[in-house]
Parts: sequence; C-alpha cells; structure tokens
Amino acid sequence: MIGRARILSIVLLSLLMACNSHEPTEETVPAALIEQEMAVSVPMEPKPPHYQHKLTYESTKNILIGETTIQAWNRTSIPTDELNIQLFLSAFEPSQKQPPVLPKSFSRAYPHGVQYGRMDIQEVQVDGFPVSFHRDGAILKVELQQPWSANTPREIQLQWTGQLPGIHHRLGSEKEAAWFGNVLPILSVYDGEWRVNQYEAVGDPFFSEAGSYEVEVTVPDSYHVVMTGEEEASNEQGSSKTVSKVDRAREFVFAITPNHQQESIRTSSGKDIHLYHRTLSKQTVSKVLQEAKGMLDYMESRVGTYPYQQLDIFENEMFITGMEYPGLVFVRSDRLQDPKGIETVVHEIAHQWFYNIVGNDPLNEPWLDEGFATYFADEYLQGAKLPSYYAEEKRYLDRHFPQTKIQPIHHYPDWASYWRGNYRKSSLMIFALQQELGEEAFSRFLKEYVQEFEYQIVTKDEFVAFVKGYAEKDMDSFFQDWFK
Repeated sequence: MIGRARILSIVLLSLLMACNSHEPTEETVPAALIEQEMAVSVPMEPKPPHYQHKLTYESTKNILIGETTIQAWNRTSIPTDELNIQLFLSAFEPSQKQPPVLPKSFSRAYPHGVQYGRMDIQEVQVDGFPVSFHRDGAILKVELQQPWSANTPREIQLQWTGQLPGIHHRLGSEKEAAWFGNVLPILSVYDGEWRVNQYEAVGDPFFSEAGSYEVEVTVPDSYHVVMTGEEEASNEQGSSKTVSKVDRAREFVFAITPNHQQESIRTSSGKDIHLYHRTLSKQTVSKVLQEAKGMLDYMESRVGTYPYQQLDIFENEMFITGMEYPGLVFVRSDRLQDPKGIETVVHEIAHQWFYNIVGNDPLNEPWLDEGFATYFADEYLQGAKLPSYYAEEKRYLDRHFPQTKIQPIHHYPDWASYWRGNYRKSSLMIFALQQELGEEAFSRFLKEYVQEFEYQIVTKDEFVAFVKGYAEKDMDSFFQDWFK
C-alpha cells in the first residue's frame, strides 16, 4: 500500500516536471495512480450482510432451485478460518437425528403422513473460488483457504436445490399454496465465535443479524407471490417473476398461492396492510383488518415507526398458531376464524419491533422478543383492564406453575412450558417494570430503547443496564427476583 506521504511526493514531483517541460506528458499528473492509491488507502466501512436470492419454484415437484450470493463483513476484531451458514430446510431430512417437531405434534404437523424434505448444496464459492464444505445437520460449514480477517468483506455464493417437506409448520404446503419460513440460507451470527444451532422442536431457533435483501422468485403464472417488502411482479412465457428489495430486515420470507384472496386496509400513517385468505367470511376479514390496523397504529404511537410501507398477513395451515417475519406474518386458519385468535395477529405484529427491529438471541434469551410481543398484545387488547388481567394471570401462574422460569429454550420440554416462561412470565415482568418506572419514564424508555438498539442484537445485560437509566431506585433486586 502506498501511503499519503508517497502520494504527496508524487504530486509534487509531477508539478516540478510540469514546470520544467514545455509540453505536457503522460507523467505530468498521474491522476489514475493517485486515485487508485487513495482508494486503497481509505478503509471501507464494514456493513451488515447483503443477500441476493434468485429462486425458481417447480410446483409439480414442490422443489425450490436457488442461487444465493451473500456479501458479508467480519465486523469483529477476531479473524476466522471458517464461515457457517444455517440451512434450516436440512432439518426436515430423514437422516437428521434431531427432529424439528416434537413426537406428540407429528399428527398435526404431518396430517397427510410424514413426507420429508431435503437441501442439496451443489457448489459453494468464496470470492469467486470453489471451497470445501460439509454439513452438520442444519449447519453448513465452509472451510476458508485464507483466514477471514477483521473488518474485511467476503462474497459467498451457493448453488442449491430444496425439496419442501409435506408438513404444516413454518414451511409447508396445502391445496397448492406453499409457504417458505426459514427456508433460505442465512449467515450465522459471528461475534468472535460462530453462533450456530440446530432446528429446535420448541421455540423459535432463528438467530440472525439484520441485513439487506434482493430477492427474485419465479413461479408458474397461475401463482401469486407474497414476500417481505414491496413486491413487483411481471409475467413472461407462462411464468411470473416477482422481485423485492429491502434495506433492513432480520430475515426474508415468502409464500405462493394460486387461490388466496387479497383484502387491504390503510393505517393512519399511510401504511398498507394486506390480508391473504381463502376460508374467511367478509365479516371476519373486516374484523382482522380493523384489529391489525389498530395494532399497527398503536405500536407506531407507543414504540416507534413501522419500517416498511406494507404489512402482509398470510393465512395457512401450520400447526403452531402464528409466526412473525419482517413485513409478513403467517397465521393459522382457525386462529383467524376464532374471535379470540386476534391475539395471535396482534402478537405477531408486535414482533415487527421486538425481534425484527430490536434483535436478540432467541435460543438463549427468547424473552427479549416474546415477552415484549406478548405484553403489547395484552396492553392493546385489555386496555384499562390490563392491571386486573395481569393480576389474575400472575395468581394462576403462581398457583399452578410456581416453578416457571425465564430461561433458554433448551430447558423447556414442550411448547406449554416454553409459553409460560417466555411469554406469560416475561410479559408479567415487563408489566411490573412499567409499574416500577411509572408510565412517563416507561414510555420514554420504550421509544429510546428501540432507537438505541435499532437493527442490532441486544442482550439481557444490555437491557438491564439500559433500564437502570430510567429508574429512580436500584433495580438489581427487581431483576434478581424475576430471573431466579
């Protein structure tokens, strides 16, 4: 690398040569060299990962063909000689020792019998060169020929084919419609150590950095594609190509359908909410859209601006009640049809702030998003009745499940115990925090907390330290009591 001192000497030498010459020469002002060396001398600023997915769906075989490019930086001070990519679709292969569904949930997850999926990786390249790789369950481990130095970029390219399993989960299909939750390859979090994991059967085991996305999905022209961001579709020779670009999102998801109907509503701030359904009555559609609008308006007023122009709600048949993704949420059909199921809709909308905007480690500290999403759903639905509602919920939890703890997902044997710890007890803690701080300080905390950790990954220790800045008394005993 040529330093600034040498650049200056080149410039001075050029000027001197120009003074002693009657005619200019190519060496008079070596602009190209100066421009090149200055470009090399000025370090580039590390950026969040950028994903480009080019996808083709073969509906007759339920196969997704993908070309993925990831432009990523090692944004730590610690070099690494490998990189890791999560391939959660691999968890649905018959060879996996750890099934992604609890045995007692198999009949609901596989209503047509167990039909496995698969993920085949044809090639991996890093910076344009083929590299060795191997898989460990849902983890793709890539060996680097040269260490990935601190604060430097790498470009990873994958050629892959995915077989969608015959399942009703975050991914799956039914009656020609298909949804692709956590199907796309995504770079594991690296903070000096690779944070990798398998597809846990309980909880949401999807830990990722926020990044930017460019996604193109080609399907038969009878299908409509719903995806994160604002879709733009075009038809050509029997196929339909839909593209979306998103600047900041925790991950990217899409669904395809030939027969869902779309109904829409606009929020007070001009955001569009689209409901894609196929079993709902007009009355139910109106109710869902009105409550979704109310919740989005409420969250924007209470917490901060919703980051996208639109929010999509997609009806499907997954055995869990709902699942949040940036700008798109999946909700099970019977939850949309049940008046009480609106709780699922507003809960998933709250996740647009807590999980997407403010990220966390959902394997070890899932309460940081589930607790807030549950609390805001309750606050919106209960209104002035929230104190009495939570008083009764706490009495019930203390009476029937006194050993409930807020802890990592691997401690929970089933969804019910996971819900009691990371949804109910965590939301009770946040309500107690509101009571401790007072409404004025709590409101300031909410908005400034989201602003401070926007598109970052927050930890329990960072959360606790941030809360203490809004408290007028010591909060150590408060958190010790709730986390014991």
